[in-house]
Amino acid sequence: MHAVHFDGSFAGWRDAARAQLRRGIAPHQLSWVQDSQENQDLFAALEAPQPAAAADRPVRVPRALIEQLENAARFRCAQRWALLYRILWRVANGDHAAMLAGDIDGSELHTRLKAVRREAHHLHAFLRFKPRDASAGGPELVAWHEPAHDILASASGHFAERLGRQTWLIATPDDGVYWDGEKLRHAKPCPPDWQRLAQGTDDRNEAMWLAYYGSTFNPARLNRSVLETNMPVRFWRNLPEGPLIPKLMSDARAGAQIDGQCSAVSNMNGQTIASKPAQQRCQNCPKRRAAGIRVSVGKYKVAMVADQPGARPFGGAAGRYLNQAIEEAGLDRSQAHLTFATKNFNPLVEIKARARKQLLDPSVQEILNCRPCLQLELDRVSPLVVLALGKTATMSLMGESSDFSKLYGRLVEDSAGRRILVTDHPSELLWNHPKHSQWAYDSLVMAFKHAKRLIGEGG
Repeated sequence: MHAVHFDGSFAGWRDAARAQLRRGIAPHQLSWVQDSQENQDLFAALEAPQPAAAADRPVRVPRALIEQLENAARFRCAQRWALLYRILWRVANGDHAAMLAGDIDGSELHTRLKAVRREAHHLHAFLRFKPRDASAGGPELVAWHEPAHDILASASGHFAERLGRQTWLIATPDDGVYWDGEKLRHAKPCPPDWQRLAQGTDDRNEAMWLAYYGSTFNPARLNRSVLETNMPVRFWRNLPEGPLIPKLMSDARAGAQIDGQCSAVSNMNGQTIASKPAQQRCQNCPKRRAAGIRVSVGKYKVAMVADQPGARPFGGAAGRYLNQAIEEAGLDRSQAHLTFATKNFNPLVEIKARARKQLLDPSVQEILNCRPCLQLELDRVSPLVVLALGKTATMSLMGESSDFSKLYGRLVEDSAGRRILVTDHPSELLWNHPKHSQWAYDSLVMAFKHAKRLIGEGG
């Protein structure tokens, strides 16, 4: 195997790769070695003879491929450069499938591209500049960041576009950028004095920011898994609010979610003004029936949202069908909370074609009227997973523009970060799948088994 040495930059790799392509050297004959790395492959470092090469040949590849390879080169991993050359080799030899996500190499390429884009987004979202005294000289703003990939040089122009002529510095463990108001300078490795400046500057406004963040944190809307997905824990230590987050989450689990506000606010002196309950707001709804509505305050692992209650909710064939499916799935019925997207039922209408009666489907406006009450109920129940039983429930949970046919059978997430499992309503299985009733029933059972696994009780 021949070791190809280069300076570790994409430009250096591109020039070296072009030379190897022209000589017809296959990927398995090469080992890519960055001159700056300390631990080199002992075998590749030996002065091995050059592989037998064909005569120089022209190399033509799409410009889009070069752009993809340059972006993917920012992904940090042990085989960073080997994959890029393998894809380049295949495309140069006419195999353009290497660029596609369905290809084994193309799939890895697109995975790396996605990770690089997400890391650039993290830089824009989680970087915190600290202001410096003007008398100190140098950059007016400094920041320390620890990205997982080499995105600083390509993604930091975002701040130059927004901060104008204000000077700033961003330092990382590997590189740094300095904006003097006119030109962006990138340094790799990052100068030690830049690192000391970025890490040693105190923010004089930090206490004010922490007070604001702590007082506006809403424990009633806390969803830890969503929080950690959108704000990875590795960034917390470099955020001023980072040390506050674990305590705020702990307070929420200890009961602040019921209060709906942080302890710093709830413990303040003053008069508590009760908000108008959702049940009272329903008094103004023209569809409201005298029986009223009930909102659960218990905690359940699973919530099932159906369309609308009948005179006796799930008291007929659909209810027996539902309970049978729950029992067959092995789900504890006592852990499942049943509620409805609309809180009052519509009158029965005659379906002459089938010589039966059914409830009139709720209108979009009825769904919108009842949505605040449903959201309040789900906040109080705090389920680990919500089953949307039918089109009306799906529309209420996922929005009136949601497409039930596309969401059917999928696990999705609503705007509040809840996990929603979309499936059929039992009555739909009874009346609309007469020729495929067993298949429809099995699908409902599978949905409950999926919910059981999601709450950590399935095999």
